[in-house]
Amino acid sequence: MFNLRVRPVGAGESEGDSSLHTSSDSASCPCLFLRFGSRNVLHVASSTAAKECLSKNDVVFANRPHLLSGKYFGYNYTSMPWAPYGDHWQNLRRISVVEIQHSP
Repeated sequence: MFNLRVRPVGAGESEGDSSLHTSSDSASCPCLFLRFGSRNVLHVASSTAAKECLSKNDVVFANRPHLLSGKYFGYNYTSMPWAPYGDHWQNLRRISVVEIQHSP
């Protein structure tokens, strides 16, 4: 079906890839790093790890992936759906909220 490459986040590089079943059985590692084709995915299984990801590293996880379609359809990543999180995106959000609230 799918050929997934799975590596527990706390695991060393020498352990290599393992199957999804054996990685999910290890209770010592609440995070899994998955690779779906060319996309990297981090699966967080515990609430404490999720709080750490979303409080300390929120800017890293708020960014969007740079896709080729965002370069051409998103005017070189400057429109709101394609812009990376930062000052430009926050200004676009403020402008869109004002326009939506004041529409007739």
